[in-house]
Order: sequence, then structure tokens, then C-alpha cells
Amino acid sequence: MRPEELMIGDYVRVNRDGLCIKKDTTVEIREIDANNRFANHIGCASCRPLDDMQYENGIWCDYLSPILLITKILEKNGFVYTDPETTTMSEDKVWQLKDDYNQVLIEIEEQTDENLLDYYIGYFSCGANSSEIYFRYVHQLQHALKLCGIAHEITL
Repeated sequence: MRPEELMIGDYVRVNRDGLCIKKDTTVEIREIDANNRFANHIGCASCRPLDDMQYENGIWCDYLSPILLITKILEKNGFVYTDPETTTMSEDKVWQLKDDYNQVLIEIEEQTDENLLDYYIGYFSCGANSSEIYFRYVHQLQHALKLCGIAHEITL
């Protein structure tokens, strides 16, 4: 990944062996230094493993990979499948998150696998403001929620 793709609080995975944090460990980004350079590496991040068996450490950004957003993650985080006939968005599948102040709809344009959401349009309605945001990874959903001012902690 590139450092400009990351925000503090993002969940991503380590994609290399031989580092201070084990490969395939899910980590939370704690700090980002986009100017740190060494050889062909540009940008590093301080990462806190979500499992408590490892310690926070710095990793080059290209040793991090995004986590695909799957239906199980949406369900675990309070998104509920909404019948397309009951919404005005489209005929595609729609996942909905409601809280006391916001309504978030995720429209799935394509689905290549039962559990994998391949590409979506996220339509966020935040009071008078609304916007379409394209995403397919967990950290991009986190960005969309933050940018809309929605304080919803993602659970993996």
C-alpha cells in the first residue's frame, strides 16, 4: 500500500514474513510517516496488532495489504440486508446501517462470490449532505464513515 491510502485507525494486514509482526496479522494503523524512505521503500506506519500476543511496531507501507470487505464483516458491524424492493436505490443488493442520527446504505453493483463483495457504490446520507463513495476494502469503508462524520467502530 502507499502511505497516502492510509489513515490513522485503519485496519489492514501484514503481507510479508520476517518482520516484527507476523504475516497475515491484522493491524490498526497508529501513526503514518509518509516521508520516511529507505532503498525502494517509501512511507512507514506504526501498527498495533489486533491480537494481544504481539507488540506494536513500525512497518513499511508496502508490507501492508488491504482487507477485502465481505458480507460477514458487514453483518458483524450492524449492517442489515435490505430487500431491494423496499428501497429506491436500485435492484441490486443493499446493505443498511441505521443509528439515531445517520442512515448508511451500501449498494452492491457486482457480486462474484457468495461471501465476497467485489465492487460497490456506498451511498451515505448524512442529514442534508449525501455523497457516493466507491470502495471494496475495510479501510475504505472506515474512511467513508469518518469523512461523513459517522463514529462507527468497525469490528473484524
